[in-house]
Amino acid sequence: NGISVLVQRSLVTIDDKNKLRMHDLLRDMGREIVCNIPRKEPEERSRLWFHEDVEGVLEGQTGTKAVEGLALKLPRDSVKCYSTKTFEKMKNLRLLQLAGVTLDGDFDYLSRNLRWLSWNGFPLSYIPTDFYHGNLVSIELENSNIKVLWKEPQFGRTVIYYFQPPFKASKSMGRV
Repeated sequence: NGISVLVQRSLVTIDDKNKLRMHDLLRDMGREIVCNIPRKEPEERSRLWFHEDVEGVLEGQTGTKAVEGLALKLPRDSVKCYSTKTFEKMKNLRLLQLAGVTLDGDFDYLSRNLRWLSWNGFPLSYIPTDFYHGNLVSIELENSNIKVLWKEPQFGRTVIYYFQPPFKASKSMGRV
């Protein structure tokens, strides 16, 4: 498969915890390609990770269907709150990484194509029932306030969960 070819060519590695890693230079080269060919407004790029670009898109609610990946990691002492409505036009968002961020509003605005959610400091005590997770493959909620994963039972697919204290995992979390 594609990953094994990348490993053979030393472009990525898989560590002892089964985490996929790539060299920083390779990551930076990919970021440079996304930013410069052609040079677009941030909301027209497929991936957003520079603080200024991400904050501008979220504050101005200018996201578009071009956005497939978004990362915003803020220090814990400067938490910012954004409306979930800012994600309404990001229909193709597949990767979402947040830290030091809270979202307010209807979680149904988040993309139905979301495959990976990493949210350090997830502020809620449960995942909202209006959050669509049908395509979700991985959810990482480090340093979260979560007490119950879902308010209502979820059936039908396996999702990889990763939590860090203070959350304590329960037997009922294996399948959604």
